[in-house]
Amino acid sequence: RKPDIIIFNIGVNDSAFRGTEDNPETTITDFENNIQALIEKARRFTEQVYILGLIKGSDLLTTPLIQSTTGKSYTKARTKIYDAKLKEVAQKNNLTFIDINELLT
Repeated sequence: RKPDIIIFNIGVNDSAFRGTEDNPETTITDFENNIQALIEKARRFTEQVYILGLIKGSDLLTTPLIQSTTGKSYTKARTKIYDAKLKEVAQKNNLTFIDINELLT
């Protein structure tokens, strides 16, 4: 396959933490490195790579997740940090970043 474009729609799972925010599922550094690796792989197929920003629902339902038995949580504030890093990596790679939160407000 030879795609004309690749669109990354990254979810919020990497912004999760267990118990307290100093116990992240994925550190911000690992998140950045993972996104960079995805971009490099995508560019093997096309230069037309787009990145959609992260969105996050209600903290009331995700801090902690109702079904979690380990304190897994997501917060809007933490998701914004990961979203900002996603935007930074996109800009560093001269890619289009689509700010979903901006479009939905």
